[in-house]
Amino acid sequence: MRQKSQPAEKTGRSQTDDDHGPPMGLFLQAFSCSSSPLSRSRSSLHPATASPAPVTKHMTLHDVYHWLDTTDQANITFIGKHLDRNAPPAPDDVLVIYCSEVIDNTCGSGPCTMYDGPPVCLYAPGTNCLAAGIGDVYFCSGNDCDVACNEYQACGEWLNGAYCYTPGTNSIFVLAS
Repeated sequence: MRQKSQPAEKTGRSQTDDDHGPPMGLFLQAFSCSSSPLSRSRSSLHPATASPAPVTKHMTLHDVYHWLDTTDQANITFIGKHLDRNAPPAPDDVLVIYCSEVIDNTCGSGPCTMYDGPPVCLYAPGTNCLAAGIGDVYFCSGNDCDVACNEYQACGEWLNGAYCYTPGTNSIFVLAS
């Protein structure tokens, strides 16, 4: 049984979200494709070697709506675009939910952040678990998506639902699918 992890420390960094106005304690760093080792071509991120097809896990929109309906909204910070239940998501947008607490193999019982939008590097210190919709998502130990990044689909330890256990994560690199 996994014990409750510590919530993320305050870093003093803040970003004002255009839609909501107040400081969020996190900042969203627009990603420049030429500034990171992950900006290499997708073929270099996914070498062409023969291997069995991995089991693909991702959160569906139904999963996201269920999570939103059953989670205390006071514990969720929303960044990026507003998720509209009546409109299809933009084709290049990726949805990621990341949280600081894991309890009994379940992610999301404490403070969480939901990002919906185009490719970026998310500054996410204290992240211990995450789930993503369809798209390429990497969780990294460095603050700028540049150190020790691991692919979400190659998660070493899956939690309940489509969540991956990601202790030591400080940033999340989101690419379109």
